Amino acid sequence: MPRAILLLVALALAGCGPRLLQWGWDEPDQRDLLRYRLLMERSPFDGVILRLTTLDAAGRPHNFAWEAAVRPFPREELAPAVADLKAAATSRLRHHFLRVNLNPADRPFDLFDDAAWATLTGNLVAAARAAREADLAGLLLDPEAYSDPDPGTGRARYNVFDYTRGALPDRPFAAYREEAFRRGFAVVQAVGGAHPEVTLLLAFAYSGPCLLEDGELSSRAYGLLPAFVDGMLAARPSRMRIVDGFEPTYGARGCGEFAAARRALRDRCAALSLNPERLADLEVAFGLWMDYRSTGPCARFGAAGQPCPWYDPLLHPESRQGQLDPGRFREAVAAALALTDGYVWIYAEQPRWWTTDPREANLPEAYAEAVRAARRAAGAACREH
Repeated sequence: MPRAILLLVALALAGCGPRLLQWGWDEPDQRDLLRYRLLMERSPFDGVILRLTTLDAAGRPHNFAWEAAVRPFPREELAPAVADLKAAATSRLRHHFLRVNLNPADRPFDLFDDAAWATLTGNLVAAARAAREADLAGLLLDPEAYSDPDPGTGRARYNVFDYTRGALPDRPFAAYREEAFRRGFAVVQAVGGAHPEVTLLLAFAYSGPCLLEDGELSSRAYGLLPAFVDGMLAARPSRMRIVDGFEPTYGARGCGEFAAARRALRDRCAALSLNPERLADLEVAFGLWMDYRSTGPCARFGAAGQPCPWYDPLLHPESRQGQLDPGRFREAVAAALALTDGYVWIYAEQPRWWTTDPREANLPEAYAEAVRAARRAAGAACREH
Protein backbone atom coordinates (compact mmCIF):
# COMPACT_ATOMS: atom_id res chain seq x y z
CA MET A 1 0.00 0.00 0.00
CA PRO A 2 1.44 3.48 -0.87
CA ARG A 3 3.01 5.38 2.02
CA ALA A 4 0.52 8.27 1.80
CA ILE A 5 -2.45 5.91 2.16
CA LEU A 6 -0.81 4.14 5.08
CA LEU A 7 -0.30 7.52 6.73
CA LEU A 8 -3.93 8.53 6.23
CA VAL A 9 -5.11 5.22 7.70
CA ALA A 10 -2.85 5.64 10.71
CA LEU A 11 -4.06 9.19 11.28
CA ALA A 12 -7.68 8.12 10.97
CA LEU A 13 -7.18 5.35 13.52
CA ALA A 14 -5.61 7.88 15.86
CA GLY A 15 -8.73 10.04 15.65
CA CYS A 16 -7.17 12.75 13.51
CA GLY A 17 -6.22 13.36 9.91
CA PRO A 18 -4.60 15.90 7.61
CA ARG A 19 -5.32 19.43 8.79
CA LEU A 20 -6.23 22.39 6.59
CA LEU A 21 -4.94 25.84 7.56
CA GLN A 22 -5.74 29.32 6.22
CA TRP A 23 -3.18 32.10 5.81
CA GLY A 24 -3.52 35.28 3.81
CA TRP A 25 -3.69 39.02 3.70
CA ASP A 26 -6.66 38.79 6.05
CA GLU A 27 -4.34 37.28 8.68
CA PRO A 28 -6.30 37.60 11.96
CA ASP A 29 -4.95 38.65 15.31
CA GLN A 30 -6.17 37.39 18.67
CA ARG A 31 -9.06 39.88 18.73
CA ASP A 32 -10.22 38.74 15.30
CA LEU A 33 -10.36 35.16 16.59
CA LEU A 34 -12.95 36.37 19.08
CA ARG A 35 -14.75 38.55 16.55
CA TYR A 36 -15.05 35.87 13.87
CA ARG A 37 -15.21 32.76 16.03
CA LEU A 38 -18.56 31.55 14.68
CA LEU A 39 -17.54 32.32 11.09
CA MET A 40 -14.34 30.32 11.56
CA GLU A 41 -16.18 27.36 13.05
CA ARG A 42 -18.36 27.18 9.94
CA SER A 43 -15.35 27.37 7.63
CA PRO A 44 -13.62 24.32 6.09
CA PHE A 45 -10.43 24.99 8.07
CA ASP A 46 -8.92 23.35 11.15
CA GLY A 47 -6.95 26.45 12.08
CA VAL A 48 -5.43 29.70 10.89
CA ILE A 49 -2.05 31.38 10.84
CA LEU A 50 -2.48 34.32 13.20
CA ARG A 51 -0.55 37.24 14.60
CA LEU A 52 -0.46 38.87 18.01
CA THR A 53 -1.12 42.58 18.44
CA THR A 54 0.15 44.04 21.70
CA LEU A 55 0.28 47.43 23.43
CA ASP A 56 3.47 48.57 25.12
CA ALA A 57 3.62 50.53 28.38
CA ALA A 58 3.02 53.78 26.49
CA GLY A 59 -0.04 52.38 24.69
CA ARG A 60 1.68 52.01 21.30
CA PRO A 61 0.59 48.99 19.21
CA HIS A 62 3.09 46.37 18.09
CA ASN A 63 2.86 43.43 15.68
CA PHE A 64 4.66 40.53 17.35
CA ALA A 65 5.16 38.61 14.10
CA TRP A 66 6.99 41.48 12.39
CA GLU A 67 8.92 42.77 15.39
CA ALA A 68 10.09 39.55 17.04
CA ALA A 69 13.63 40.09 15.75
CA VAL A 70 13.57 43.80 16.59
CA ARG A 71 12.56 44.34 20.25
CA PRO A 72 11.92 42.21 23.32
CA PHE A 73 8.26 41.63 24.20
CA PRO A 74 7.99 41.52 28.00
CA ARG A 75 5.64 39.02 29.61
CA GLU A 76 3.31 41.73 30.92
CA GLU A 77 2.87 43.11 27.38
CA LEU A 78 2.01 39.69 25.96
CA ALA A 79 -0.30 38.63 28.80
CA PRO A 80 -3.49 40.40 27.57
CA ALA A 81 -3.03 38.97 24.06
CA VAL A 82 -2.56 35.46 25.45
CA ALA A 83 -5.69 35.90 27.55
CA ASP A 84 -7.61 36.79 24.38
CA LEU A 85 -6.23 33.69 22.66
CA LYS A 86 -7.47 31.53 25.50
CA ALA A 87 -10.89 33.21 25.43
CA ALA A 88 -11.15 32.63 21.67
CA ALA A 89 -10.61 28.86 21.91
CA THR A 90 -13.21 26.82 20.05
CA SER A 91 -14.24 23.19 20.15
CA ARG A 92 -13.42 22.62 16.46
CA LEU A 93 -10.54 24.85 15.35
CA ARG A 94 -7.69 23.34 17.38
CA HIS A 95 -4.79 23.92 15.01
CA HIS A 96 -3.99 27.62 15.10
CA PHE A 97 -0.37 28.65 14.48
CA LEU A 98 1.21 31.84 15.79
CA ARG A 99 3.32 33.56 13.14
CA VAL A 100 6.88 34.72 13.84
CA ASN A 101 9.04 36.30 11.12
CA LEU A 102 12.70 35.28 11.25
CA ASN A 103 13.84 38.34 9.27
CA PRO A 104 13.22 41.96 10.27
CA ALA A 105 11.93 44.00 7.36
CA ASP A 106 13.68 47.29 7.97
CA ARG A 107 17.14 46.71 9.42
CA PRO A 108 20.24 44.51 9.06
CA PHE A 109 20.24 41.19 10.88
CA ASP A 110 23.41 39.10 10.84
CA LEU A 111 24.07 35.57 12.04
CA PHE A 112 26.96 36.87 14.14
CA ASP A 113 24.82 39.53 15.88
CA ASP A 114 24.51 38.04 19.38
CA ALA A 115 22.24 40.78 20.74
CA ALA A 116 19.73 40.49 17.89
CA TRP A 117 19.64 36.70 18.19
CA ALA A 118 19.10 36.95 21.94
CA THR A 119 16.07 39.15 21.19
CA LEU A 120 14.61 36.81 18.58
CA THR A 121 15.27 33.67 20.62
CA GLY A 122 13.70 35.20 23.72
CA ASN A 123 10.61 36.16 21.74
CA LEU A 124 10.39 32.68 20.20
CA VAL A 125 10.44 31.21 23.70
CA ALA A 126 7.68 33.64 24.69
CA ALA A 127 5.69 32.59 21.61
CA ALA A 128 6.12 28.92 22.51
CA ARG A 129 4.87 29.60 26.03
CA ALA A 130 1.89 31.48 24.60
CA ALA A 131 1.15 28.54 22.29
CA ARG A 132 1.26 26.16 25.24
CA GLU A 133 -0.94 28.35 27.47
CA ALA A 134 -3.52 28.99 24.73
CA ASP A 135 -3.42 25.41 23.40
CA LEU A 136 -2.28 26.42 19.91
CA ALA A 137 -0.85 23.80 17.57
CA GLY A 138 2.44 25.63 17.19
CA LEU A 139 4.44 28.42 15.60
CA LEU A 140 4.62 29.37 11.93
CA LEU A 141 8.21 30.45 11.29
CA ASP A 142 8.43 32.63 8.19
CA PRO A 143 12.02 32.93 6.89
CA GLU A 144 11.13 35.20 3.96
CA ALA A 145 12.99 38.51 3.64
CA TYR A 146 10.37 41.24 3.20
CA SER A 147 12.71 44.23 3.03
CA ASP A 148 12.81 46.36 -0.10
CA PRO A 149 15.01 45.11 -2.96
CA ASP A 150 18.56 46.35 -3.15
CA PRO A 151 18.73 48.51 -6.32
CA GLY A 152 22.14 47.04 -7.09
CA THR A 153 21.16 43.37 -7.05
CA GLY A 154 17.36 43.15 -6.96
CA ARG A 155 17.62 40.97 -3.85
CA ALA A 156 16.14 41.85 -0.48
CA ARG A 157 18.30 44.43 1.23
CA TYR A 158 18.19 42.54 4.54
CA ASN A 159 18.14 38.75 4.70
CA VAL A 160 19.88 36.85 7.47
CA PHE A 161 19.95 33.68 5.32
CA ASP A 162 21.65 35.36 2.33
CA TYR A 163 25.44 35.08 2.57
CA THR A 164 25.85 37.91 0.06
CA ARG A 165 24.09 40.20 2.54
CA GLY A 166 26.45 39.23 5.38
CA ALA A 167 27.86 42.01 7.53
CA LEU A 168 31.29 40.36 7.78
CA PRO A 169 32.57 39.86 4.22
CA ASP A 170 35.93 38.61 5.53
CA ARG A 171 34.26 35.49 6.94
CA PRO A 172 33.91 32.65 4.44
CA PHE A 173 30.66 30.92 3.60
CA ALA A 174 31.69 27.91 5.70
CA ALA A 175 31.91 30.11 8.80
CA TYR A 176 28.46 31.59 8.15
CA ARG A 177 27.07 28.12 7.51
CA GLU A 178 28.46 26.88 10.82
CA GLU A 179 26.95 29.88 12.59
CA ALA A 180 23.56 29.24 10.93
CA PHE A 181 23.63 25.70 12.32
CA ARG A 182 24.51 27.01 15.77
CA ARG A 183 21.66 29.55 15.73
CA GLY A 184 19.11 26.95 14.60
CA PHE A 185 20.28 24.57 17.32
CA ALA A 186 20.08 27.27 20.01
CA VAL A 187 16.60 28.39 18.92
CA VAL A 188 15.10 24.90 19.10
CA GLN A 189 16.94 24.08 22.30
CA ALA A 190 15.41 27.18 23.93
CA VAL A 191 11.94 26.72 22.42
CA GLY A 192 11.94 23.03 23.33
CA GLY A 193 12.74 23.92 26.92
CA ALA A 194 9.58 26.04 27.03
CA HIS A 195 7.30 23.72 25.03
CA PRO A 196 8.83 20.37 23.99
CA GLU A 197 5.66 19.24 22.16
CA VAL A 198 5.24 22.34 19.98
CA THR A 199 5.04 22.06 16.17
CA LEU A 200 7.36 24.38 14.25
CA LEU A 201 5.98 24.88 10.75
CA LEU A 202 8.35 26.74 8.43
CA ALA A 203 6.77 28.40 5.41
CA PHE A 204 9.71 26.87 3.58
CA ALA A 205 12.85 25.15 4.81
CA TYR A 206 15.08 23.18 2.43
CA SER A 207 12.34 23.40 -0.22
CA GLY A 208 12.86 27.14 -0.83
CA PRO A 209 16.56 27.26 -1.72
CA CYS A 210 16.30 23.81 -3.33
CA LEU A 211 13.33 24.25 -5.67
CA LEU A 212 13.24 28.01 -6.26
CA GLU A 213 16.98 28.70 -6.69
CA ASP A 214 20.01 27.17 -8.33
CA GLY A 215 23.73 27.77 -8.56
CA GLU A 216 26.29 27.60 -5.79
CA LEU A 217 24.69 27.43 -2.35
CA SER A 218 26.70 30.46 -1.22
CA SER A 219 25.09 32.55 -3.98
CA ARG A 220 21.46 31.59 -3.28
CA ALA A 221 19.26 34.09 -1.47
CA TYR A 222 18.40 31.47 1.17
CA GLY A 223 21.61 29.48 0.98
CA LEU A 224 22.14 29.60 4.76
CA LEU A 225 18.64 28.39 5.62
CA PRO A 226 19.40 24.65 5.19
CA ALA A 227 22.18 24.82 7.80
CA PHE A 228 19.84 26.69 10.16
CA VAL A 229 17.23 23.93 9.76
CA ASP A 230 19.98 21.31 10.20
CA GLY A 231 20.63 22.85 13.60
CA MET A 232 16.91 22.85 14.42
CA LEU A 233 16.64 19.15 13.61
CA ALA A 234 19.78 18.33 15.61
CA ALA A 235 18.30 19.95 18.73
CA ARG A 236 14.71 18.71 18.24
CA PRO A 237 13.13 17.09 21.32
CA SER A 238 11.55 13.75 20.46
CA ARG A 239 7.97 15.07 20.78
CA MET A 240 8.55 18.26 18.77
CA ARG A 241 7.47 18.31 15.11
CA ILE A 242 9.45 20.35 12.59
CA VAL A 243 7.72 20.77 9.24
CA ASP A 244 8.82 22.07 5.84
CA GLY A 245 5.74 23.97 4.62
CA PHE A 246 6.78 23.77 0.94
CA GLU A 247 5.82 27.23 -0.23
CA PRO A 248 7.24 26.23 -3.65
CA THR A 249 4.08 24.13 -4.24
CA TYR A 250 1.93 27.29 -4.34
CA GLY A 251 1.09 26.65 -7.99
CA ALA A 252 0.94 22.84 -7.88
CA ARG A 253 -2.37 21.40 -9.04
CA GLY A 254 -1.88 17.64 -9.41
CA CYS A 255 -0.91 14.54 -7.45
CA GLY A 256 2.26 14.11 -9.49
CA GLU A 257 3.55 17.54 -8.53
CA PHE A 258 3.08 16.95 -4.80
CA ALA A 259 4.59 13.48 -5.03
CA ALA A 260 7.58 14.95 -6.88
CA ALA A 261 8.00 17.58 -4.17
CA ARG A 262 8.12 14.87 -1.51
CA ARG A 263 10.75 12.95 -3.48
CA ALA A 264 12.83 16.10 -4.04
CA LEU A 265 13.13 16.68 -0.29
CA ARG A 266 14.74 13.28 0.18
CA ASP A 267 17.16 13.46 -2.77
CA ARG A 268 18.13 16.76 -4.45
CA CYS A 269 17.19 18.92 -1.44
CA ALA A 270 19.06 16.62 0.95
CA ALA A 271 22.24 17.58 -0.89
CA LEU A 272 21.97 21.04 0.69
CA SER A 273 22.13 19.61 4.21
CA LEU A 274 25.21 19.26 6.39
CA ASN A 275 23.75 15.94 7.56
CA PRO A 276 21.17 14.54 5.11
CA GLU A 277 20.19 11.74 7.49
CA ARG A 278 18.49 14.33 9.70
CA LEU A 279 15.87 14.97 7.02
CA ALA A 280 14.18 11.74 8.11
CA ASP A 281 12.90 13.75 11.10
CA LEU A 282 11.49 16.55 8.93
CA GLU A 283 7.79 16.39 8.05
CA VAL A 284 6.25 17.62 4.81
CA ALA A 285 3.33 20.05 4.50
CA PHE A 286 2.14 21.83 1.37
CA GLY A 287 1.29 25.46 0.65
CA LEU A 288 -1.29 26.33 -2.03
CA TRP A 289 -2.01 29.79 -3.41
CA MET A 290 -5.70 30.20 -4.15
CA ASP A 291 -5.60 33.41 -6.23
CA TYR A 292 -2.30 32.41 -7.81
CA ARG A 293 -0.04 35.36 -8.72
CA SER A 294 -2.87 37.85 -8.46
CA THR A 295 -0.86 40.79 -7.10
CA GLY A 296 0.20 42.29 -10.43
CA PRO A 297 -3.07 41.91 -12.36
CA CYS A 298 -5.02 43.24 -9.37
CA ALA A 299 -2.87 46.35 -8.82
CA ARG A 300 -4.97 48.64 -11.01
CA PHE A 301 -8.16 47.59 -9.22
CA GLY A 302 -6.60 48.33 -5.86
CA ALA A 303 -5.44 51.73 -7.08
CA ALA A 304 -9.03 52.48 -8.09
CA GLY A 305 -10.38 51.26 -4.76
CA GLN A 306 -12.27 48.41 -6.40
CA PRO A 307 -12.32 44.69 -5.59
CA CYS A 308 -10.28 42.69 -8.06
CA PRO A 309 -12.04 39.99 -10.13
CA TRP A 310 -8.96 37.83 -9.63
CA TYR A 311 -10.81 34.73 -10.83
CA ASP A 312 -11.45 36.26 -14.29
CA PRO A 313 -9.20 34.32 -16.72
CA LEU A 314 -8.97 37.39 -18.94
CA LEU A 315 -6.66 38.96 -16.32
CA HIS A 316 -4.07 36.22 -16.57
CA PRO A 317 -1.86 34.65 -19.24
CA GLU A 318 -3.24 31.45 -20.68
CA SER A 319 -0.50 29.45 -18.94
CA ARG A 320 -1.91 30.47 -15.55
CA GLN A 321 -5.62 30.21 -16.22
CA GLY A 322 -5.79 26.56 -15.20
CA GLN A 323 -4.25 27.39 -11.84
CA LEU A 324 -7.09 29.85 -11.19
CA ASP A 325 -9.85 27.39 -12.10
CA PRO A 326 -11.89 26.39 -9.00
CA GLY A 327 -12.21 22.80 -10.23
CA ARG A 328 -8.45 22.48 -10.57
CA PHE A 329 -8.01 24.10 -7.19
CA ARG A 330 -10.33 21.53 -5.61
CA GLU A 331 -8.19 18.77 -7.12
CA ALA A 332 -5.04 20.45 -5.79
CA VAL A 333 -6.33 20.73 -2.23
CA ALA A 334 -7.52 17.12 -2.25
CA ALA A 335 -4.17 15.92 -3.62
CA ALA A 336 -2.19 17.93 -1.08
CA LEU A 337 -4.32 16.58 1.77
CA ALA A 338 -3.73 13.04 0.52
CA LEU A 339 0.06 13.40 0.35
CA THR A 340 0.91 15.64 3.31
CA ASP A 341 2.40 14.38 6.56
CA GLY A 342 -0.16 16.42 8.46
CA TYR A 343 -0.83 19.95 7.22
CA VAL A 344 -1.92 21.83 4.10
CA TRP A 345 -2.15 25.61 4.18
CA ILE A 346 -4.05 27.81 1.75
CA TYR A 347 -2.61 31.24 1.04
CA ALA A 348 -4.72 34.04 -0.47
CA GLU A 349 -4.33 37.74 -1.18
CA GLN A 350 -7.56 39.06 -2.70
CA PRO A 351 -10.13 36.77 -0.99
CA ARG A 352 -11.08 37.49 2.61
CA TRP A 353 -12.45 34.58 4.61
CA TRP A 354 -12.79 36.59 7.83
CA THR A 355 -15.32 39.30 7.18
CA THR A 356 -19.08 39.60 7.39
CA ASP A 357 -19.20 42.10 4.52
CA PRO A 358 -19.77 40.26 1.17
CA ARG A 359 -18.37 43.24 -0.76
CA GLU A 360 -15.12 42.97 1.14
CA ALA A 361 -14.85 39.18 1.01
CA ASN A 362 -14.11 38.86 -2.73
CA LEU A 363 -14.45 35.11 -2.28
CA PRO A 364 -16.45 33.44 -5.05
CA GLU A 365 -18.68 30.67 -3.73
CA ALA A 366 -17.17 28.33 -6.33
CA TYR A 367 -13.82 28.60 -4.55
CA ALA A 368 -15.25 28.23 -1.06
CA GLU A 369 -17.11 25.12 -2.20
CA ALA A 370 -13.96 23.84 -3.91
CA VAL A 371 -12.17 23.81 -0.54
CA ARG A 372 -15.09 22.07 1.18
CA ALA A 373 -15.35 19.48 -1.60
CA ALA A 374 -11.61 18.83 -1.48
CA ARG A 375 -11.87 17.81 2.15
CA ARG A 376 -14.51 15.28 1.25
CA ALA A 377 -12.46 13.92 -1.67
CA ALA A 378 -9.05 13.78 0.00
CA GLY A 379 -9.26 10.14 1.03
CA ALA A 380 -9.75 8.99 -2.56
CA ALA A 381 -7.12 11.26 -4.14
CA CYS A 382 -3.66 10.16 -5.31
CA ARG A 383 -4.10 6.47 -4.54
CA GLU A 384 -1.53 5.47 -7.12
CA HIS A 385 1.08 7.58 -5.30
